[in-house]
Amino acid sequence: MSYFQNSKQVRDQGSQISINWSTNSFNKNKYNKVIKDLVQKNSNLKRMIINVRESYIQQEVLQALNNIIQDTKILYHFELNMASCKIENFEYIQKLMPIQNDLLSLKLIFNSVNLYDLKIKYISSCLKVYQKLKRLSINLCGCTIMDQGVNILMDDFQNFQQLEYLELDVSKNKLNSESGSSLGEGLQKLNNLSTLTINFDGNQIYNSSLLIEFLLSLKYAIQLRELNLYLTNSNQVYSSSVFDINYNILQQFFVQLSQIQSLKMLKILLNYEILNNQQNIIYFNQAIINLKKLNTLQILIQPYDGIKLDILQLLLDKLFIMPNLIYLHINQPKLYNLKHLKNILYKSKRLVKFM
Repeated sequence: MSYFQNSKQVRDQGSQISINWSTNSFNKNKYNKVIKDLVQKNSNLKRMIINVRESYIQQEVLQALNNIIQDTKILYHFELNMASCKIENFEYIQKLMPIQNDLLSLKLIFNSVNLYDLKIKYISSCLKVYQKLKRLSINLCGCTIMDQGVNILMDDFQNFQQLEYLELDVSKNKLNSESGSSLGEGLQKLNNLSTLTINFDGNQIYNSSLLIEFLLSLKYAIQLRELNLYLTNSNQVYSSSVFDINYNILQQFFVQLSQIQSLKMLKILLNYEILNNQQNIIYFNQAIINLKKLNTLQILIQPYDGIKLDILQLLLDKLFIMPNLIYLHINQPKLYNLKHLKNILYKSKRLVKFM
């Protein structure tokens, strides 16, 4: 269920307040209603959620939100949705963040906000104070970020030594190999990171070493147990010759993936063109088999039902006899047309769920 519901401007759930001033819907009456609710709660909240998406952030709105945020003690989670906002002054972002440094959970949504020309530094500088964070989610989809912007963001990630869960959406930007290196080096310093979700969709993932550089350092994140990778390329059309050139890069990526030996759960989303190649699928299959601790595997291929039967057979080869695998999901209905599938499942060592 979404945190934001358009049917109510202020939604009160125990010690949570959700403020919905999206699409320039702020006014004094709504502001006063929030202040009244905060007084009733003695200005102590477990969660505060602010939605101003698709708005023009001017001084009046900024001051109202700043008054609310700075006068409130947020005990656990803060969420700020500024998707598709036009921001008069990017220094405003600092005034829209809680001042206390003991937040445990933080979610920031900036998708489709133009952060070109290193404006990402205004977000990065805000993050420095939250050294006790355990959960962090940042959506930077379509923000025209380039390699230098990722470098700036990752410089401050070393502060998050208690972080256990990270969700980072850098899809539909202009990232190349340097970004992969910065991300990997920054994340492997997070000694308690156990769950990582990262969305690379729409970047140079199939014709640069971005993914390889990313995993080269990530394999040293010894506490990492769950990895969710979104590796489609929905806004780029490849010719067959370009795919031929990229096969070597993808095969190196699969080799590096196999080095993350701490993984117990893996979810990976790929374009079907990448797997409709016999050599690629062999590398992918071997990478998975080498992840000895893996107990949950989800392989999502776009488009749905787009892969050939003989390729699926190669993909499944030896997966069913992995020593710890108990859950396997591959979103291809053609799987059930494979000969001897029932016999393969019967021979599986521990598999209890197959979809």
